[in-house]
Amino acid sequence: AGDAVTGITIMQMDAGLDTGPMLSQAQVEILPYDTGETLHNKLAAAGGPLLVYSLRGFLSHDILPQQQDDTLSTYAPRINKEDGKINWGDSAAAIDRRVRAFNPWPGTFSILNGHTLKLHLGVPLAGNPHQLKAGQISIHDSDAPLVIGTGEGRYAPSRLQLEGRKAMGVLDFLNGVPDIDGVILE
Repeated sequence: AGDAVTGITIMQMDAGLDTGPMLSQAQVEILPYDTGETLHNKLAAAGGPLLVYSLRGFLSHDILPQQQDDTLSTYAPRINKEDGKINWGDSAAAIDRRVRAFNPWPGTFSILNGHTLKLHLGVPLAGNPHQLKAGQISIHDSDAPLVIGTGEGRYAPSRLQLEGRKAMGVLDFLNGVPDIDGVILE
């Protein structure tokens, strides 16, 4: 979604899903290089102290529960492995957010010559000087050793994993899979 912050809410439990009164909240900044894993770790580190603070304040009556505004509630759908399939028609920025958000699970992937290609990390690049089609690979770009055309801009993966192989940096990947220039990922 491109959010700059996320957060934690400590709330009392009730019969609904995430509908109980709130005791406290904390915001956590989402940095441009954060992944699902790094954000999980940040939230876990912030959650423990916030829970202790909330319990102490609640038990001493210094914190009073506050009802949530149900009109502001949003619910995310359950994520499954197929949600990790990259749509190269999306913008490079949207693809980068998906790659980072789904790292480590469920991961993101595309199909290269009939084989699953996992993308673990990368960066979005502005512009498309070589007029690459969505999903088209170029190994002749001055900005990165390997770029992939997107609906808007280019995506430069930095860590990839071809089916049956270990994850590796882009230069090692290109040494093992040399003839991919111009190939269009599915």
